[in-house]
Amino acid sequence: MTPPSDLADKDALIAALLARIDALVAQNAALVARVAELEARLGLPPKTPDNSSVPPSKNQKPSEPAVASDVLEVALFMRDHPLA
Repeated sequence: MTPPSDLADKDALIAALLARIDALVAQNAALVARVAELEARLGLPPKTPDNSSVPPSKNQKPSEPAVASDVLEVALFMRDHPLA
């Protein structure tokens, strides 16, 4: 940016810079509010079908222990009911 040569150009540049500062101050205030909102949400528990309107299909699937218990059940049945 080249410096303005006369007083009118300097005044116009100052006015443009002040307008830009005002816009940046407003944008900064909005961003500060958004950060505060997101930081407040960090402490909330995750949404589950039990505490929100999240459908059950979005719930976490059962992990390995459920599968292991099914395998154990089949093994015990086979032990008690041999094929031969």
